[in-house]
Amino acid sequence: MSHKSFKYYLLSMLILAISTNTFAQSDFNLPIGMSLEYTFYRGNTKIGTMERTLTRIDDDSYVLESNIEVTHFLARMFLRNIEERSVFTFDNNKAKPLQYSYKRGGSKKSRHQNLQFDWQTNQVSDNSQETPWSLDIPVNTVDRHLYQLNVMFDMQDTPDSLQYIVADRGKLKTYDIKNLGSEIISTPLGEIETIKLQRKSKKRSTTVWVANKYNYLPVQIEQIEKGDTYRSVIKKISGL
Repeated sequence: MSHKSFKYYLLSMLILAISTNTFAQSDFNLPIGMSLEYTFYRGNTKIGTMERTLTRIDDDSYVLESNIEVTHFLARMFLRNIEERSVFTFDNNKAKPLQYSYKRGGSKKSRHQNLQFDWQTNQVSDNSQETPWSLDIPVNTVDRHLYQLNVMFDMQDTPDSLQYIVADRGKLKTYDIKNLGSEIISTPLGEIETIKLQRKSKKRSTTVWVANKYNYLPVQIEQIEKGDTYRSVIKKISGL
């Protein structure tokens, strides 16, 4: 698996774990104390695990963190750990980013980002790079980690499509996601009724199965790129 393929696979993983408090700012209250664990594969080969947590900082801000550990010995030759962290608040029942950090280690091409969102000036910047940058952004811009939370909120109305503006590495990107209808899938947790969501680009196709019974959490993710298939499957949900 290439660095680029792995990066985009991880971007597709709409996975959350919820804090010890519900979100009073939103009409959609997430379960208290929920935690999630996933296994992901290249083809039929397990290559690692992911855990995510969501915690409250204060009455107005939260932290969504992801920790990815690559365990397969061949995969570890080019990638070890990936850490993502989004600090955010709520505005009009949407998660709104304040800070975003990304760190990838264990390879010759380690990478990091550290985005700061300034909503007084509607700008995002990253001064951690060799060439710092800043960018004007629309009011509904999110980071590439946090948009995953808004998918859960937006799926309450089961729309035919979803769209997000994402700030990433000095650019604004549009994520278009289509609702492909319902499907029952088999997982380690048993058969689950889901809604199938898909995002396509010129280079890859990403499909996510979200479960109504789990507040539209994703229970399976599949990406196809250049003939390779990458798949992430839920293995544990607690706190519901």
